[in-house]
Amino acid sequence: MNKIIALLRNEWTKVLRRKIIYLVVGLIVLSIFSMGVIYKLTRTIPNYTAEDFSIVKQNLEFDLEKTNSEIKRYEDLLGENSSVNSTEPSESYHNLNKALEQSKHYKLSLEIALDKEINLFNYGYQTDLINEMAALYLMKELAVEENNSQRISELEQKIVHLDQILNQNNYARYIDYQIENVKKNPLLNDQQKAVRISDWELELIINPKGHAFYPAKNYFNNLMYVRDTSMEAISKNYVDYSPLLPSELSQAKKDFQIANFYLARSHDNLPEIDSGGNVYPGFAVTFGTYGMIFLIIILAGSTISQEISTGSIKGLIIAPVRRQKIFYAKLINIISVSIIGMLIVFLATLASSYLFIESFFHLPYAFITGSSLQVMPFSFYILALCLAKTSSVIMAGLFALMFSSTTRSTSISVGVSMITQFGLMAIYNFFKLVLGQSYTLMSFLPFEYLDLTKHILPPIYGVTSESSFMFGYTLLNSDFALATPSFAPYLYWLVMAICLIWIARDSFVKRDL
Repeated sequence: MNKIIALLRNEWTKVLRRKIIYLVVGLIVLSIFSMGVIYKLTRTIPNYTAEDFSIVKQNLEFDLEKTNSEIKRYEDLLGENSSVNSTEPSESYHNLNKALEQSKHYKLSLEIALDKEINLFNYGYQTDLINEMAALYLMKELAVEENNSQRISELEQKIVHLDQILNQNNYARYIDYQIENVKKNPLLNDQQKAVRISDWELELIINPKGHAFYPAKNYFNNLMYVRDTSMEAISKNYVDYSPLLPSELSQAKKDFQIANFYLARSHDNLPEIDSGGNVYPGFAVTFGTYGMIFLIIILAGSTISQEISTGSIKGLIIAPVRRQKIFYAKLINIISVSIIGMLIVFLATLASSYLFIESFFHLPYAFITGSSLQVMPFSFYILALCLAKTSSVIMAGLFALMFSSTTRSTSISVGVSMITQFGLMAIYNFFKLVLGQSYTLMSFLPFEYLDLTKHILPPIYGVTSESSFMFGYTLLNSDFALATPSFAPYLYWLVMAICLIWIARDSFVKRDL
């Protein structure tokens, strides 16, 4: 053991003398901080000041004139179509009638917006109210044609109520109105009503002025999407007409609990903008991981081959120490460099997150153990994420070490390892994305288990997923239709690591140097 420690100290001395170590690590740290600075400088704080309605008015009037022309054209076409098909209306007749109704609705919305001097194009709550009022006016016209006085009275009361909310510009009243609609909706069960009501109450807390765009809007919308999709899957036991496996149903229940946890958190320290602050830490760790993979391939790919080519290995071989101890010292050195490198990534990510990302996005990591929900503080989550991603760095080092030992060529070992990690891996991810995650044969490819992060720390879209900004969310976190045992990824990784180590050790010990 003492000899291995002495050999390991010797390996570390060699590592610390290599300038590329400081260059790559420095670039990784600098890049992580640079991404934080870019995020800080490029974010745009929404401007909530009142706009000049005269500019909006011109656009509204132009659309109104255009819509009136469309209505006249549709009415003329309907007249021609009905005279040709007087017995049985054709499909084109129904389509024209539908287009006419939509144009009439839009015309009424434009007229209300012009009368109230409201920008119909800002997609805020006032836009929703105007569109709803337009729909009520159309229903009132239909009730007048049917001479349904009771229905007319009900619709007029609703129109007056919406008109009061618009005139007062009272967002709280609008929220109360929506909550009352939820309570009266016969299509919703008690759980669905409770969820919708809590959403509207949360909306008033995080967006008290009723702006169309407000801080963390995407964050909350993503969480609600996860919760709603999970809730639907739990109640129906299928998604898109595909029955759920027991493991998938269990995952849906976990997602539902976790999404509710984040939605129920305190929202006092809202960020200034609606941005990707929640995905920055995961993205920074992922970027740092690729940087460490690049570095470890260079180190591991040259640790044996370069010493053989330069002849420096002879000094170790003639020493009174067994070859396999020399090999294990080099192996431990690669693993220790990987771990220390990822700890540096952790420190850089944590520091940049606290410096450049709003405190609201220093999110804890929620996970389910048994039937209870547990929470990991933000800093511990980033540390756990970095340590989990160390699995991919170590595996890249083992690949390079094997090629270095078997080929005895630095260029081949480094080149093949780089192509494997950054070339074939990209192709694999491309096909996985194109073919879909239900392509079962891909679950047996070795690339799937090089990185154990998603098995150790399963992501939830919008909160802890470092790739959410690229790929979006799917309900089923299990990647493949073929359900594998939970221990399979770890066993796969371990067997692969042992095989690579055995091949590298066998070549180093038994072949002539």
